[in-house]
Amino acid sequence: MSKDYYKILGIDRNADKSAIKKAYRKLAVKYHPDKNPGNKEAEEKFKEVSEAYEVLSDEEKRRQYDQFGAGGGAGFPGGMGGGGFQFHSSGGGQDPREVFKMFFGEQGEDPFSVLFGNGGGGGGMFGGMGGGMGGDPFFSQFGGGGGDPFASMMGGSFGRRQQRPPANKPGILKKGTAVFVHSLNGAKQHNGKIGKIHAYDEQKDRYNVDLGGNYVALKVDNIQQLIQNVEIVGIESRPEYNGKRGSIVSYKDGRMVVQINGGAAMALMSSKLIVPDKTRVILHGLSQEKFNGSKATVLNYDRAADRYLVETSRNQRIKVKRINCKL
Repeated sequence: MSKDYYKILGIDRNADKSAIKKAYRKLAVKYHPDKNPGNKEAEEKFKEVSEAYEVLSDEEKRRQYDQFGAGGGAGFPGGMGGGGFQFHSSGGGQDPREVFKMFFGEQGEDPFSVLFGNGGGGGGMFGGMGGGMGGDPFFSQFGGGGGDPFASMMGGSFGRRQQRPPANKPGILKKGTAVFVHSLNGAKQHNGKIGKIHAYDEQKDRYNVDLGGNYVALKVDNIQQLIQNVEIVGIESRPEYNGKRGSIVSYKDGRMVVQINGGAAMALMSSKLIVPDKTRVILHGLSQEKFNGSKATVLNYDRAADRYLVETSRNQRIKVKRINCKL
């Protein structure tokens, strides 16, 4: 037996369907490529757990697996010529992402909401898109407290008993907004993690980000808000992508990684994206220098003028180009 699917999922050989689903759910979310960008080991783990679930969740496949094993020899049923249960990359089985989507569709959940928080209120997938992220089990994957160097910073206005939600004014990320942590120098172990906004300290201009119970004070420059339903525009080299929509799922080398709906991921500058109303932006590069560095909220996008109408934190409304908005 080349692969022990029960061991991969961490379950007993007598596990029932419920135990199999529970194990797959936890591991698929943990190792999903969108949560671990660039991590080849996690990608392989994701393929393995998807392969294991695909087989063990199907009664007939599981029966055959228990009898012959994966790669179980020339006598394996189904005419696979000695290949046994081969995964899609070797010529059989389903795409692991499709297994993931099918599973969470069966659970009545949006796959991305499981990874990045289940939006409440107006049905938004991310907190900044119309609701909080709720108590999604995804965040239980992040270890809490312990010897984290930021733990001592959580006193005062960021002490857990004294925390306040972000101010309800333009340009401030709402409590529950999903964010991707990046570019930290003093605490690199947090880079690449996804958390949710818990509070905002206006005096220090720092957000308190909840990384699964581990609260970290971060500057605006170290978090990328995750945004659903962005539209791709202005790509001259690949015009076929213009007009497509997707979700910002991470950040890399000054660009936002956009997972296109039903397609590939692309790293794009903010000038190549149109974001939905109520998205928070930071203004820069404007001729009216007094607005540069200001936090603002998108009210709407004027396609004829190719400009956003935004409201600044000082309640001023101005029209700006996409290139002047940092997401």
